[in-house]
Amino acid sequence: MSIVDQPHSKYRHVYVVVRVELDFDREYPDNSVSVTKVFDREEDAASEIVRMNKLNGKMGYRYLVCVGRVDGHASR
Repeated sequence: MSIVDQPHSKYRHVYVVVRVELDFDREYPDNSVSVTKVFDREEDAASEIVRMNKLNGKMGYRYLVCVGRVDGHASR
């Protein structure tokens, strides 16, 4: 099943792989969440989280997919 049923009419969707440290530092919680990769295809992101959860799951990391939007007008 798809994360998002309908694409946004204005922005292209991307699939963002996020790593969460399960034993996060409550004083600095921002240091416990990282974007690791961004994919154009949901299937590629889903495969990556399965791979990374197998590889690093026992180290206290959890990987998940979030949907993001690409703003074609953003400056570089």
